[in-house]
Amino acid sequence: MKLTTFTFIFSLLTIMLAGCSENNNTPESVATNFTKYLYTAKFDKTKKLCTEKAQEMMDMFPEMMADYVPMMKKSSPQIEVTSCDTDDSGTNATVQLKVKNGLNLMKGKIDADSDQNVTVYLQKEADKWLVYRFK
Repeated sequence: MKLTTFTFIFSLLTIMLAGCSENNNTPESVATNFTKYLYTAKFDKTKKLCTEKAQEMMDMFPEMMADYVPMMKKSSPQIEVTSCDTDDSGTNATVQLKVKNGLNLMKGKIDADSDQNVTVYLQKEADKWLVYRFK
């Protein structure tokens, strides 16, 4: 009887832990992390979430955004996924996000008053979702 109770409790804990584990390899999680790192000027981390071609583009960001980096590093963007569409093959995805409290280049400041819409395009390479384009 004790073995059966122990087995039941162990099985229950295993299921609970598996259910609580976070999958960081979904289009939504990769797009959210990419956007968070981009808006907080963590360009080295954004590159790790990009395809090789997109990494080349990210190499230019520190210089292009140099005037804004101090402000970006202090920001706390709030990011919400509004939609995620995956193609029939399951190898390409488009994620739409809303960002609040992020740098608004048109205003030249952190914008807490309005949402900014961001689109992140991802492709699956070796079972890993990577950003290949964003706007």
